[in-house]
Amino acid sequence: MVANPQQVPLSGLARALIQNQCITEQQAIELTEKARSADLPFAAVLSQQGVMKARDLARLCAEMFGFPMLDLAALDEDQIPRDAIDKKVVGTHLIVPLARKEKKITIGLADPTNLRALDEIRFQTGLAVEPVIVEIDKLLTLTRKLSESTSDALNKLTGNIDEELGEVAGIDVPVEDENTSD
Repeated sequence: MVANPQQVPLSGLARALIQNQCITEQQAIELTEKARSADLPFAAVLSQQGVMKARDLARLCAEMFGFPMLDLAALDEDQIPRDAIDKKVVGTHLIVPLARKEKKITIGLADPTNLRALDEIRFQTGLAVEPVIVEIDKLLTLTRKLSESTSDALNKLTGNIDEELGEVAGIDVPVEDENTSD
């Protein structure tokens, strides 16, 4: 193994992939730098750059770390306990609450080496945390939805309605001035 000349701190996932000979140390350094400059998680850049498919990475992480794997496409989003974890934590650590039962919360994540996320969830909820590995691309999509605020969702909804109303062909709807009288 070549020494890291630039002293770029590598994530636990990057080190695990190097150790299992999935990527080289040089690839890990380059991908880590790209992830930092794009403000993306290492796993996302790994997938986006075509080094590993998201599904293959999830399978490998599940095998290496001994956690179960879940395909988020099979998940009914209405069953997600949205209020189980603060939306900021969901967006910051890229995790998704999957289930909450008694004294345990099950979370989906792509990087099982993100111990800070697991500790923060444990601290915030006071519950034991059970990780489940999910594909990074599907996780990014779902966490964006979950971390979106209610007002953002309403703005999108009303914005879409306004756009649709404005696109009605052949109808000119005059805007009434509140100061005019009939």
